[in-house]
Amino acid sequence: MTAQRLVAALASALGSHEAATFELRFLAAHAAALPESSAPSASNVYHFVDQLPAPAQARLDTMVAQRAKKHMPLQYILGTVPFANRLELFVEPPVLIPRWETDEWVERLARRTKEHWAPCAGPLRIADLCSGSGCVGLGLASHLAETAASGVAITGYDVVPAAIALAARNAAHNPFPGVSARYLLTDLMSPSTTKIEPADLVVANPPYISERDYAGLDPSVREWEDRTALVGGEHGTKMYAKLVDLAASALTPRKSLDPAAVRLAMEIGDGQGAEVAAIVKRRFQWADVWRDLAGQERCVVAGGPTNHK
Repeated sequence: MTAQRLVAALASALGSHEAATFELRFLAAHAAALPESSAPSASNVYHFVDQLPAPAQARLDTMVAQRAKKHMPLQYILGTVPFANRLELFVEPPVLIPRWETDEWVERLARRTKEHWAPCAGPLRIADLCSGSGCVGLGLASHLAETAASGVAITGYDVVPAAIALAARNAAHNPFPGVSARYLLTDLMSPSTTKIEPADLVVANPPYISERDYAGLDPSVREWEDRTALVGGEHGTKMYAKLVDLAASALTPRKSLDPAAVRLAMEIGDGQGAEVAAIVKRRFQWADVWRDLAGQERCVVAGGPTNHK
């Protein structure tokens, strides 16, 4: 049977029959030109696959070969990922694939912003550093659009042209009333980059994997996703000091703002919380480390920016 053969091929690459069956459900739906919400159940996927017409089965064979033999990430094969509040984000190599860990802290930050943010005279200006696919800024906007009376204005910055193009495409594909987004090709680490545009909230998902850890990444990550979006130097933390300085200088002072309001949020790797928080506190009055649902350090948030370096 076709389904049994495909599951066996996927299982040999993924390491388990359960994982293979899970992925085959979505690959089969994609081959049949169905939305992910219409993917067959685990108990029905064998029958579903074996009943596919020949052209769809040929497409499915190609996708399984990409996954099993070439280690192509499932998200790249499917072409889109759901994210945040009803976003459908395009994903394509080599731009970094949005992860659930990022989705989680973005939602938490949106809740925190709703609780502590004072109304602005204009739109809430979000600076999205190392913007990649645009997932962080657009994710925040998807949660905040209904409550930000004056709208949300996102300015994204990335050094990779493919990322700039993809983020702009995602913004156009996911319109929300009152939300605008633009993306600027910028080398944030260049000595010539001394400032970014004024902002009310700065977010960043910089590369934070160490050189040593990168060597041990799964081939589906190492062989497909942009190394410059993953590796943050020998220890993974080389970008944070520059990003903190750019953020502190860009944030507009707001005397009426709740001191507990988050003005800066940056994703980190597990074990980097203390180091990055110490860097942040050089330019911010307070900093906290948020853990994800797996208990790992995932994000440093801060408030009270200062002009003292």
